[in-house]
Amino acid sequence: MAATKSNGVVESYLVAYNAASFVGWGYVLVQTVLYLLDHGTDLSGLFDRIGYPLICVQTGAVLEVVHSLVGLVRSGVLTALMQVYS
Repeated sequence: MAATKSNGVVESYLVAYNAASFVGWGYVLVQTVLYLLDHGTDLSGLFDRIGYPLICVQTGAVLEVVHSLVGLVRSGVLTALMQVYS
């Protein structure tokens, strides 16, 4: 079931997935920068601030492997695995 340009549902899903991933990683980045501006080099509370969102976004990245397995994207499964688990 390879995704094609004519499959609008798959394309819409992938755009939504990538947008959600972008927003999630952006949120983690902004929270990290704000924490560093407030606390300088003291990182002792950073995970308390970004831990849950970071875990959610990183766990969502596992879908990259699923997308490859079911043929929604052209990348290989091994490539997706290396990207996600690096």
